[in-house]
Amino acid sequence: MEPVGIFGNIEPLSILFFIVVQIGGRYLKLDLTPAQQKLINNSIFQSIILISIIYMSTKNFTNSIVIVIVIYICIHILFNENHKYNILSRKWLYDEKIIDTEYNNIKDIYIKNIKNIE
Repeated sequence: MEPVGIFGNIEPLSILFFIVVQIGGRYLKLDLTPAQQKLINNSIFQSIILISIIYMSTKNFTNSIVIVIVIYICIHILFNENHKYNILSRKWLYDEKIIDTEYNNIKDIYIKNIKNIE
């Protein structure tokens, strides 16, 4: 007989662990050595942690890899103001003081280039 109700097929122990991780995870204090901190800050180690977290949710390794790839494309390309394929408006970045270079729209650049030709 399958469990019915709000929790469906989830095991009670999984529910308990989920609650403990959600509530206690932010208050967990780990005293890491400088070498351990350097390891955790390594991008490969962070990728492994991210894959592990997503795998715990999806229970499918292929889906986890695809989700991680999408996350990295968003973080390192689409929403990275230093990447040439970013989708963020340069005007907004300048207005928010995220970038220092002055925002020039195409019209201003065109007028400046014409003045340089003359």
